[in-house]
Amino acid sequence: MGKIYEEGNEYKVERKLAEINIEMKKILANIAIRMIWFAMALLALVLNFDSGIDYTSTAVLLLLTLGFALFPLIHVKDVLVYYENKIVLKNKQITFDHPSEIQWSREKKYIMGTRLKIYNSKVMQSQSFLQCMFGPSKKIDVTYMKDAKDVYIRCYLNQ
Repeated sequence: MGKIYEEGNEYKVERKLAEINIEMKKILANIAIRMIWFAMALLALVLNFDSGIDYTSTAVLLLLTLGFALFPLIHVKDVLVYYENKIVLKNKQITFDHPSEIQWSREKKYIMGTRLKIYNSKVMQSQSFLQCMFGPSKKIDVTYMKDAKDVYIRCYLNQ
């Protein structure tokens, strides 16, 4: 069953093709890497304990580092939904006329590994440089989704 929406004076039904949840292993692996950074910050604090550090700013720094380490947990309830003419993740969606417009990209994030993102190539080509640099992102991050690309291929390209 799909969503019902109004288009002009008619009601149309969007057919849901697939729904994907997150892969908890990916989130836990990312948190493990970030916890190593947290442990190194904590170790640096312990080694410099006698050097007259301001404890308030150190506690704030540790809390921020811990928040950074646990940040991937915000994705736990994410659900990626493939419809006939769009892909939706939370409040972001990509609409397309033909599935060949959808592109996949891997983006390096320095020490944090790579991110897998999807976007509509026609929309990205029509954006100006300033919209690309300073506007809201038109890409959907599907790094933590379980087999997002395989399900995409199964839903749209193997019909």
